[in-house]
Amino acid sequence: MTVFGTLCPHAAAAEDAAGKPAARVKDPEVWMCHRDPLALLGADAGWDFVKKHVSGIKIYIGTLQKAPADKLAALAAMLKENRIQVAIECGGTLGFAPLDETNGEKSAAIELRKIDRWYQAGGKVDFLDLDGPVRRLLYPPRGRKGFTSVAKCTAELMDYMRAVRKAHPEIRFFLLTNFPNWGYRGDVSYHARGPKRQDWGDYHEVVTKVLAKADSAGLTFAGVTVDNPYEYAIGEHRSVKLADPKKVDWIGRVRAYEDFARSRELDFNLIVNSEAGGKKSEKAFYERTLKMVDAYVAGGGKPTRYVVQSWYPQPKTVVPETAPHSMTALVKAVILKLHPRPAGASPSGRAPEPVAAKRLYDRGLTVQKTGDMAAAIKLYYDAVRADGDYAPALNHFAWLRATDRDPKLRNGAEAVRMSERACKAAVEPDRPNIFAANCLDTLAAAYAEAGRFDDAVKTAGRAVAMAESLGKPNAARSFAARLRQFEKGSPHRE
Repeated sequence: MTVFGTLCPHAAAAEDAAGKPAARVKDPEVWMCHRDPLALLGADAGWDFVKKHVSGIKIYIGTLQKAPADKLAALAAMLKENRIQVAIECGGTLGFAPLDETNGEKSAAIELRKIDRWYQAGGKVDFLDLDGPVRRLLYPPRGRKGFTSVAKCTAELMDYMRAVRKAHPEIRFFLLTNFPNWGYRGDVSYHARGPKRQDWGDYHEVVTKVLAKADSAGLTFAGVTVDNPYEYAIGEHRSVKLADPKKVDWIGRVRAYEDFARSRELDFNLIVNSEAGGKKSEKAFYERTLKMVDAYVAGGGKPTRYVVQSWYPQPKTVVPETAPHSMTALVKAVILKLHPRPAGASPSGRAPEPVAAKRLYDRGLTVQKTGDMAAAIKLYYDAVRADGDYAPALNHFAWLRATDRDPKLRNGAEAVRMSERACKAAVEPDRPNIFAANCLDTLAAAYAEAGRFDDAVKTAGRAVAMAESLGKPNAARSFAARLRQFEKGSPHRE
């Protein structure tokens, strides 16, 4: 892709893409998750604003198992037609699967059978939101004896992720946790139970071990998700052991975890909801969820995604968005709260071009021409910090991290993370373009640097096929040359 001191052939395509802002609101994105996503179907469902602006829908894995095949197909088609991303919330390693060294593979087999119903219906999955996989093995249900160490739990989680990735290499992973029931960095959990007053343990220790193991195994997480309902965020919920939980800055603790995630270049997703409201009424859930958004913004929080989610009895009404306190009315209110003019940048409703990110990216291109790759990497990284979805900067950063001759500048795990984000922003199966093909080529190189040669070969093959379909023989030849390297188990160097 790049010759020392010269600009890479991806650059022209990247510059073409730089002026093409993404549709839908972002910075932050807003997602929706309700136990009945099938309620969104039908021409008269009445959620046009949310359908246009929501970034994604999260679906509980049980829905994939229970829903009629024709309804799943209709839902998959509707989400695809409207270019709405999909996440599946699932367990990952399961406490009811065998609690031994086969847990990861067998848990994956159980969940993949359900996920495959979605694929058979014509759907796709962008993310799996793995809900408490370590906790499930440490503290399994029905009095079963759990694993004795986080290391053993993590090993099974890696086996689970390998099995999923083998079946569906396009799926990325989030690590979800019920945050109040863990201590964090030595502080107590919300209920302050147990010998260390941390209930399930210190989550900072857990997540650090999980991420380190994932990086070493080439099984990167795209981000983390926090479940921390409003009443726990403000210390209003009764604590079992703390006399006055309001004395603890719970939002500050979530913010500390967000900062940790950012330091690891991970997406940070915050579930917003209300336990008290969800048990009381649609109106209470609506009002208290909006208060949670306000409280987190006031605390300086800047999640990648706000996930408006309910597993409570309320709200029962999902559509229309014109109903006073329906789920879609709430999602619309959250979108408007975070993005007062989500469609205001242009008549098409697209977001404005990320000017600061492009300026930093252009400086990176200039510096890269001089041969100072370390400085170019920093500028591309700064561009990504300015706009986390700025695909040209993500792509160039990942390429240098994957292929530079200087081993001090290479980092396979980081290259994979950033390149996957570039592909998420640029690659649309129904809209092939040369920049998307370049992003796939970069992702293949990143996989190779991380030692994931099977993934590298598959992804490089996609890049070659896309370039050929676009009538770009020179690019196709370059991609094919790298594909042959990866088939021999050799990473690419420039």
